[in-house]
Amino acid sequence: MMIQSIMEMSKHNSSFVKVERVEVKDVRLPQQLQRAMAAEAEASREARAKVIAAEGEQKAARYFLKNL
Repeated sequence: MMIQSIMEMSKHNSSFVKVERVEVKDVRLPQQLQRAMAAEAEASREARAKVIAAEGEQKAARYFLKNL
């Protein structure tokens, strides 16, 4: 990233102004990136839900077999 490289250069070169803090405000992501991030989050939630459901089925099967 550009900001990171400027900060790194300022650490190693005393002729630069020392940068102690950078604050980014009002960042607007492109729509396509927002959709991609939302799709990734949804896929992650769905994957976690499948794992939870599978764990529940395993517990139920073990309980059923134990109590036959």
